[in-house]
Amino acid sequence: MPAISVLMPAYNAATYIAQAIDSILQQTFRDFELIIVNDGSTDRTEDVVLSYQDNRIRYFKNDGNKGLIYTRNKLVELSSANFIAFLDSDDLSMNTRLERQYAKFAADERLSFVSTSFYMINEYGEIVNRDNFYDLNSEELKSTFLFLNPVATSSIMIRKAHLPGEVFRVDYPVCEDYDLWTRMMITHKGIVLPDFLVSYRVYNDSICKQQPKNIIDRRNKIVLNQLEYYFPNMYSAEDAAIHLSLVEFSLKNSLQDIPALEQWIYKILDLNSCYHHFEERILSQVLYERILKKFLRLQQYNISVFRTLLRFRKRLQPVLSAELRKKEAAILAFSLTRKRWINL
Repeated sequence: MPAISVLMPAYNAATYIAQAIDSILQQTFRDFELIIVNDGSTDRTEDVVLSYQDNRIRYFKNDGNKGLIYTRNKLVELSSANFIAFLDSDDLSMNTRLERQYAKFAADERLSFVSTSFYMINEYGEIVNRDNFYDLNSEELKSTFLFLNPVATSSIMIRKAHLPGEVFRVDYPVCEDYDLWTRMMITHKGIVLPDFLVSYRVYNDSICKQQPKNIIDRRNKIVLNQLEYYFPNMYSAEDAAIHLSLVEFSLKNSLQDIPALEQWIYKILDLNSCYHHFEERILSQVLYERILKKFLRLQQYNISVFRTLLRFRKRLQPVLSAELRKKEAAILAFSLTRKRWINL
């Protein structure tokens, strides 16, 4: 039995799948199987896969196009290793990816999944975004999940025994991965490495380009699912709306939002003091970073904005990096001039 099962769903992937396969076959860690499930492709995907003569590749076909969630779950069922790693058929793994992730599991038997930072590339393989840098331990990731998903599916390796009975759920298309990670974090541990070990391809035909509204709606549902699990029936619809305003920053943020925001921040801290789901220092740090982002997107400013920020800082006591100090200075400037005059 191999140590790792690498799982690759493929649908009309002829353009990029050879690059994805090669990025796995060239890994420094050699004890793996690569399972590919063709989800009813109508292009040359099958021809490309069958051109490889490597006995570590196991190839299967769906009876027609069943969709990504069905195919991901089938891949998990087909896997034989104790650890599974995902790579979509248009993404790339750096050649040390499996080695680095497997070593983390060997060092900590309590770990359930290990993810990595990732580049975003275009159809030509050119890096178009380097912003997805994360260095998160389990507690930091748990608090971060309350607002965003820093884990790309193609970057994750999972201890198979820690998967829930229902893996990818059909109720969360496009965001089925985020749903799974947050459910696993309730009882298990996960980390994100700072190393850029994956390149995630974004282009016009990719899922995230095709369904942006669905992504937002389902992402918000997953965020609220977490609130309901951690603080059941302890918050109002208005609280939930304020929380989501720290997830999706829109140009409609106004001064009138600030009192409700302040109430919710203090309320979630008090709830956590009762339930003890999150490490207080880390939750406070994450909350302050989200507040800064929201304050930088207000439509109007006056000096009360900065005074409120100072109250938040006193209560949350964040660690102030150079970047956070820069954002604070911008908010002070906006508050004094009563307008937003630079774009951050």
